[in-house]
Formats: sequence, structure tokens, C-alpha cells
Amino acid sequence: MTRSSITEPAKPAQRARLFPLALAASLLMASAYAPLDAGMLAWFGLSPFFLATLRARRTRHAIGLGYLFGLVFWGISTTWIGTAVANWMQSPLGWVAWIGLTITQAFWFGLFAGVGWRIGRRAEGAWRVVGLAAAWTMVEWLRGQGSLAAPFVTIGYTQYRLLPLIQAADLAGVYAVSFGVALVNAALAEWMERRNRLRQAAPAEEPVSGLADVRVCLLPPLLYLTALLLYGAVSLMRSYDGEPITVAVMQPNLVSERRAPRSVEADLALFARMTAQADGKPRLFVWPESASPGDAIHDGVIRYALEGLARQSGAYHLFGTGSADARGREYNSAVLISPEGRLIARYDKMQLVPYGEFTPGRAILAPLSSIFPFVEDTVRGDSHAPLTAGPVRIGVLICFESLFPAISRARIRHQTNLMLLITNDSWSGRSGLLGQHFSMTTLRAVETRRYYAVSATTGITGVIAPTGRAVSVAPYREQSLTAEARLREGETLYVRWGDWFVGVCALMLCGAFWRRKRENREV
Repeated sequence: MTRSSITEPAKPAQRARLFPLALAASLLMASAYAPLDAGMLAWFGLSPFFLATLRARRTRHAIGLGYLFGLVFWGISTTWIGTAVANWMQSPLGWVAWIGLTITQAFWFGLFAGVGWRIGRRAEGAWRVVGLAAAWTMVEWLRGQGSLAAPFVTIGYTQYRLLPLIQAADLAGVYAVSFGVALVNAALAEWMERRNRLRQAAPAEEPVSGLADVRVCLLPPLLYLTALLLYGAVSLMRSYDGEPITVAVMQPNLVSERRAPRSVEADLALFARMTAQADGKPRLFVWPESASPGDAIHDGVIRYALEGLARQSGAYHLFGTGSADARGREYNSAVLISPEGRLIARYDKMQLVPYGEFTPGRAILAPLSSIFPFVEDTVRGDSHAPLTAGPVRIGVLICFESLFPAISRARIRHQTNLMLLITNDSWSGRSGLLGQHFSMTTLRAVETRRYYAVSATTGITGVIAPTGRAVSVAPYREQSLTAEARLREGETLYVRWGDWFVGVCALMLCGAFWRRKRENREV
């Protein structure tokens, strides 16, 4: 007869300690992201939340714990959203956006806790460890789907500095890293739960040895992380060659707050000075999102000035610019200007920011328009085709697009050999957004095995190699960085197959549930 794997409901005194466990976990995990950026906390910070989930009395209690965790964790990690929207609106009412997002995003963590509680009732040991990690990874993936997605604070991003671990992203994306971190936390929670159960066991019950506990709980993460690190060690020894190109990423440190309007003449003079002072002889200058002080496509004065700048430097220049067509429709664009001083290519942003660049449910929200100035919808771009600059086939990401692995993968499938990210994070002020954004782009570089040149208005600006190694300049200052990138060809397994690993997680989750049904038949 097989011993039941069902965890007994927590006693009242124990249940009173579950909320502090979830709260402690949320604070630890928020600290793993910028601005504190203490990524090592992620290796154990989730385990109190997992433990509280397993010990909850009912499904609804577990969901409540998950919702509490999500409110605190997601809310603290993304306070920059409130700052950015308040700066854009010039009103404290902008913080309503942060409150609304926090309230809605917390439901995802409640969903995980509900599934995790069911796993705790149907499996134990290695199957419960694997099931919890798989459920966490699947919910992370779901958070990143659709036009309303806000896939911030994915747990795999906390490890962007741990290069040997993140190399497997070229096989299965950031979710391969997330699964490893969640697996360790699930093992810790399972070990603590088994130790607690043994302390409360009746003398007649056959105890499980400490060695068996370690084997059952820690074997899955040990095997998985060993495989990741071995693969990472081999990957870091590989050569990621290609034709070299000298790129200058520019950080003009311009402020976008509406109370500090910019002068066209001052901006153009700044661009000319920074171009002249750039180190070396860059072949390509990359300027951030919205760098152009006006419509660089249709405003003749601005376009002539930028084209003259490219002609004088003898290099390609890519500028972020807003633009509007003859019908008044607005675009968030990037334009490429040749060394001969001609605008030769354009990219229009495809993944727009909900309620920042387009308004879902505009008709329903119309009565609130007198309080919240909903912007006119920006027109979505419709092409992943690269911008061509001689042998360079440039894939452009504008700000929010770097959060979505599928967009980078689509660029690579269109034969892009160099990736550029241009962004304007200045709306968020001095916040954790800058570090969080750079960490996400680091994983995009590993996933696609491309060089990423990142130009941010106030930072973090730098160049990221296909291994995730990066050189950057300090934020919040006028500065540029000249570095060598390489034009790379080919597709990684992740680029070709996409999020196949999420399907594997679904199978592991089914296995955890099937394990319990099988035990019932054996009994």
C-alpha cells in the first residue's frame, strides 16, 4: 500500500502564520529586481510562498495567499509605472494606473497558488517539486501573452548576471531559467514541509530518513541545474563570430517630462556635439526612442538637420521619432539615415503599450475621459523586415517590444543580423525600470545569439553580446559608448521552435496530477 501524498490542512495556529510567509516571500522577491538587484535572493525567496500555498486549508485560502503575494511583489517591483504615468499626465492621478495594474496582475499569482494547492494534494516528493516549478513557469508564460500583457518581473530575469546559467535560453528562452529558479524554491518548500510533518508524526509512523528527504527533494533541481551549468560552460567557450561593425550607442539624457519642454535647436546642437565627440569611427550611430525633437519624417527642417548630421559624420544614424501621416494618424517610429544623408528606411512600432499608446475598451471608458486624458491610438506597424544598411540587416525594438521574446524571434527569422533596442525610460525618473529593462534585453541577446545595441534616453545604454556579457555607461548622464558588435547569422533552437518548453511544463504538470490517480489505484 502506498502512503497518501495528501498534505493535511493546516491547524488554526499554523494558518495564522501563512500570511506572514507570503508577505516575507513577496518582499524577498521584490528585492531580487532592480533597483536593489539582489538576484541571489530569488533562489530561496519564493520558498516561503510555496510553503504557505502547500499548507493552506482550502483552494480559496491558497488563492488568497497568492493574491496577497502578487499585490505586494508586483506592486513594489513596478512602482515606476506610477511615476511614469504621473509624469506623463502631470498629475498624481497617474498612480491610479499602477494601482489598477497591481490589482489585476496579482490575479496571476492567485491562479498559480490555486494550482499549486491542488498539486500539493495530489503529489509529493519529486513530483510535487517538479509540478510546482512547472505551474509557476506556465503562469509566467501566460502573463506574457496577448496585446494587454505586462510581462514584467519574470523570475528568470533575476539571473541575468549569472552567465553560465542563462545560456540555455537559446534552447528554451527565459522560461528555462525561470523553471530552474522555481525548482530550487519548490525543493526547499517540500523539504521544509516534510521536516515539519515528521516532527508532528506519531511514534508508530515509519519515519523517512534525512538522507531520503534530501534525495527526494533536492535531486530534481540538482540534476536540472547541473545540466544547465554544463551547457552554459560549453556555450561560453564557443566563438560567436561575424563581420565586425563599430556601433555608437547614444545616451543624450533628455528629459521627457511635459513640464520641461525641449527646444528643437538645443536638441539638434546636442546631437551634433555628441556625434563629434564619439570615440573611434562608428559605422552606425543609434539614438533612443523619441530622440528626434519632432517628426523626422515629415518635418522638413528637422529631417534636413538630421540628414546633414549623418552626412557630416559619414555614418548611418538611426533615430527614434514620432510621426503622423496625412490623415493625422500617429506612429512611434525609427528612421535610418544613410551616410549620404538620405532617409532610406523606417520601422513602425508593433507592440503598443496598453493605455499609453492605445486604449482598450475606449467606448466603455469614454465617461472617464474628462479625468484621464486617453491618447489617440497609435497605429501599429505591420512588418518584421529588417532595415538594411549595407551588409547590416537591422532588427529594431522600440521600448516595450523588448519584453516579448516572440518579437525578437520574428526579427531573427527575417534574416536580421544585428538587433537594436531604442527606448525612452526617462518618464520613470530614477527608478528600477532602467535595470529591469536592461536585464530583459540581456536574455533576448542570449535567446537569439545576436548582438544587441541598446540606446536609452537616460540609460541604461550599452552593447550586449550573444553570451549576455555587456558593456554599458552609467545612467542619468549625457554620454555615448562606442563598441564593436558582430553581424551574426543563423537561428537558435529557441528562435526556430519558440516556447516548446512551456509545453514540456504542461506535460510535467499533468504527470504530477496523474501520479496521484495512479497511487489511488494502487491503494
